[in-house]
Amino acid sequence: MRVLVIGSLGRTAREVVGVLLAQGHEVTAFAGSLASLPATDPRLRIAHGDARDARSIERAVENQDAVISFAGPRTVGARDVVVHNLAVAMKTLGVKRLVNLLA
Repeated sequence: MRVLVIGSLGRTAREVVGVLLAQGHEVTAFAGSLASLPATDPRLRIAHGDARDARSIERAVENQDAVISFAGPRTVGARDVVVHNLAVAMKTLGVKRLVNLLA
């Protein structure tokens, strides 16, 4: 399965990425443009972007089977924008599986 992990820099998200890779899934880790993640597995792809930008989210969701979102912007209203962008992209691209963890 191809799984997009949004907000992939957090401790829990990194653990989830590791578990997904260990289970044989292809993982796209989506993080901010200044973020650095070691791509140590050929099934791990790094996608940089801003989750508040609809086009960035749409590009990341494309060709995925599922999405796990750890996106948790701290500014008021920003989280709603991320969730909205994600919902629109998933509906447009036909991705039906979502795990959304809000902290």
